[in-house]
Amino acid sequence: MAAKGVTWTGLTEFKRELRAATPDLVAEANDILVSAAEVAKDRVYATYPRGKTGRLRRMLVVKPSRGSRLLAGAKVQSRAPYAHLYEHGTVVRQTRQGYNRGFVQPHPTFDPITAAGRRQALYDVISLLYAHGAARVAGDPDTD
Repeated sequence: MAAKGVTWTGLTEFKRELRAATPDLVAEANDILVSAAEVAKDRVYATYPRGKTGRLRRMLVVKPSRGSRLLAGAKVQSRAPYAHLYEHGTVVRQTRQGYNRGFVQPHPTFDPITAAGRRQALYDVISLLYAHGAARVAGDPDTD
């Protein structure tokens, strides 16, 4: 059986380029990522139903990453306690006595919209890196 592991080629060069990244470059990338997160949040908001209380829409937030010289980003979150049920639905439920309580249809909204926004933001950041002189940008940054 072959040994399992990860091989990363070019790590030394990556670290060198990362140390050379200026705070201005990180700030530009952060602006792109925060803006993309806000756009994705607005698109999810527009797509979610208003509902009786509007809570599903109202509980959408953009959470910026901690600021530092080498960290940029933002995350769109839904803080509504039932957002997962709306997105993914439920199976048919029954009481212990066997009474049917039905199920919730899935409404995939948040995940597809935020994934599209993330792809566009990463494309824009990669373009920014090339504009700042990066020789090559490679890898799979979409780990969520």
